[in-house]
Amino acid sequence: MMNIEKGVKITSGNKKYPFSEMDIGDSVFFGGEPKATQSKPVLAARSLGDRKGLKFSARSEGDGVRIWRVK
Repeated sequence: MMNIEKGVKITSGNKKYPFSEMDIGDSVFFGGEPKATQSKPVLAARSLGDRKGLKFSARSEGDGVRIWRVK
């Protein structure tokens, strides 16, 4: 049987990436991950940018990817 609970606040979710806290010119490096998973933070930045009117730029760097906030 399932219990109905009232008054439980919704959490803000998993903040895996710090993109919403970045200022213009800030960057973050994601390295040491398999090439197949390096696109995940790039897609997350693009998605946040689309929702919040921000702009990010990503470049391959060594064994990873660096993402800058540009707007």
